Amino acid sequence: MATTWLPNETFQMRRQLQRVLLSRRDEHERFRLSDFLTESNILILGGDKSKVDVVKALVQTLPGRDHEAALQAIWNRERVGSLMARPDVEILLGRLDSVYHMRAALGVCPEGRTRLFVVLVGPTSQTHLHMNLLTSVSYLFRDKHFVEKLLNSNSPRTILQQLMHAEAAGPQSAIQRALGAVKEYWHAYYGWGQRGGQRVV
Repeated sequence: MATTWLPNETFQMRRQLQRVLLSRRDEHERFRLSDFLTESNILILGGDKSKVDVVKALVQTLPGRDHEAALQAIWNRERVGSLMARPDVEILLGRLDSVYHMRAALGVCPEGRTRLFVVLVGPTSQTHLHMNLLTSVSYLFRDKHFVEKLLNSNSPRTILQQLMHAEAAGPQSAIQRALGAVKEYWHAYYGWGQRGGQRVV
């Protein structure tokens, strides 16, 4: 039996609500990392922590109970290769059948070789959600000055406020162009969104 992240009495209700929300959100609409973060999901870690230790700590901040499954999903994805928004910013992805909306955590390690870690765990059935959020996150953390601003922050509240401000002011058209480029890549090389020999966007 598949494990879930929610008590049995609320699991069905939450699943139905999340399916409605995702189905009503346009595929091309920009998702924001700050929509999925709270102060409790943001960790400021001193010292040169190992990647394993940082990811374990971040996964423990995610809501729900099945943290071991989430961690295993992340390491399974890491076997394919790491995702780097910048040389010092790493994005870690995981997918679970028992998750029906995105969960996120952010680790800030000013003294580490990798100084920002973004953990994203989401449903296996929502490919566009992963692609959309991944594109937004990658674009956001390409800005060296913004990364430095986060690294110099002294509290999760300040970091979350800066994320919200940056994402609210970000250029929507640039995000959409980047998302379109990613979709074109997957369509061309993996055949996603193809039907009867014609591309479906």
